[in-house]
Amino acid sequence: MSNLLWRLRVITFYLVIAIISIIISPVIPILCLINANYDTRYKLARAYSWIFIKSLQYICGISHEIKGVTNIPNTISVVLSNHQSFWDNMIMILIFPQQSWVLKRELYKIPIFGQGLRILNTIAIDRSNNISVAQIIRHGTEKIKSGLWMIIFPEGTRLPVNKSIRLKPSGIKLAAINEVSIVPMVHNAGLFWPKGFWMIKPGKITIIIDKPIATSKDTDIRALTSNLEQWMIKEKNKLLA
Repeated sequence: MSNLLWRLRVITFYLVIAIISIIISPVIPILCLINANYDTRYKLARAYSWIFIKSLQYICGISHEIKGVTNIPNTISVVLSNHQSFWDNMIMILIFPQQSWVLKRELYKIPIFGQGLRILNTIAIDRSNNISVAQIIRHGTEKIKSGLWMIIFPEGTRLPVNKSIRLKPSGIKLAAINEVSIVPMVHNAGLFWPKGFWMIKPGKITIIIDKPIATSKDTDIRALTSNLEQWMIKEKNKLLA
């Protein structure tokens, strides 16, 4: 496929998402005005994510496979995943039960998408603020007690596929305080859609979901963080081979 034809496909994808976003944009203030319940707001977000992922698949040829889907427990858990692409933000809602997310506050500035995040009452943090861990624990506990799963990217930012950094322990602390399981996950989305407008390329993203890790108030946070970090590095390297 020529570079020009591929760029046309990428532009088509962005146009489709822009049109869908414009179509649903009037719905967001209406949901706020009528004080719609979380289930209703969540269904809208899930439908948007489904359209996004399917459009990316059929227009740009990015599909995905999930290995270890049977490892997803039936009880409320904290999902800890690596972060390589904007795709990561969209796929979670299609894999795991009803959930909330910890994300960077800058995402609220994205037109329409940011407003959609706001109506879902996500936990938006300022990465430069030292109180962010306390914020995650406090609000995350509220979400878990209300029956929601929590999705956290412990690396704290999108990373190139060949880079790893120390994991932030806040997600493990949240799970331990609430005595819920951790569901480890890795993927290689950055191979097919790294940071950059034109960086999309066709391929199959592989997602690996490991067995859940039980936690309690006695969990050794430092040790578990280190173990999870090593597992994530090992599995990410496998996906690059």
